[in-house]
Amino acid sequence: MSIKGAAGKLVEKVTGTRIYRSLPFGIDLGQDISKLLPMCRFEVVFDVGANLGQQAKVFLHEFPSSHVYCFEPVSSTYRQLKANLGHCKRVDCYQLAFGSCKSKGEMVLQGSSDMFFLLDQSKEKPMSHEIPTEPVDIVTLDEFCRTKGIDRINYLKIDTEGGIWRY
Repeated sequence: MSIKGAAGKLVEKVTGTRIYRSLPFGIDLGQDISKLLPMCRFEVVFDVGANLGQQAKVFLHEFPSSHVYCFEPVSSTYRQLKANLGHCKRVDCYQLAFGSCKSKGEMVLQGSSDMFFLLDQSKEKPMSHEIPTEPVDIVTLDEFCRTKGIDRINYLKIDTEGGIWRY
């Protein structure tokens, strides 16, 4: 073992910390993908439930040849997303939700914007007028891709709340 290696082991033992040459798996998306799929190029990335564009910024950095499509159905959050990423030529933002069929939905705007969710369409709207909702457009992923001429999605990130309103 080299002096550097021995010193590293000593520091780890004394401090009780682990020293890594690179981050462990599961910490850095770009590093993980580079290791697991070194020949893969991510040209089309879908960020479904983009919120304010936090993950889209990571995609832009980690996948420099990518074009990122961001989807955020809530109008106030969508405006912030556009303000954060609308200037970027490699990003398109859409105020849409995805579902099994084209329809209209009601988004429940309770809590923080990353916790909003679609109201269960099989139930009636809650009677409480204290809980804010917002109508949103729902399209299918297939239809969106067909209308935009997208034949392949290289990376599909879905971060949506699957909550069903119970009353």
